[in-house]
Amino acid sequence: MSIFVIRQLDTLPILQTTLLLNRLPVNLAGATVTFRFQDAADAISTTVATVVDAAAGLVSHAFTATQTAIAGTASGEFIVDFGGGDIETFPRAAPLTVSVVAILT
Repeated sequence: MSIFVIRQLDTLPILQTTLLLNRLPVNLAGATVTFRFQDAADAISTTVATVVDAAAGLVSHAFTATQTAIAGTASGEFIVDFGGGDIETFPRAAPLTVSVVAILT
């Protein structure tokens, strides 16, 4: 995924992406998905993500104004709990880059 851009204090657009493993969508049927976000000041928050289409591995995250309060480069990742102790983080290679662009003051 390329860099996701959102303006400071905005809650839209919603981040939506397909979780892939070996270039194939991850089947999220029965799984719980959370989104872990680290803002530009290194504060970390974890919120429940939305599974948009389980079979297609499609998930989304709606940012809060608290998460976008600090302008700068941030990171995010989706954590999938498949149950039975099986947990996997996506993307696997590195967190998503989120650019929080400053508002005019």
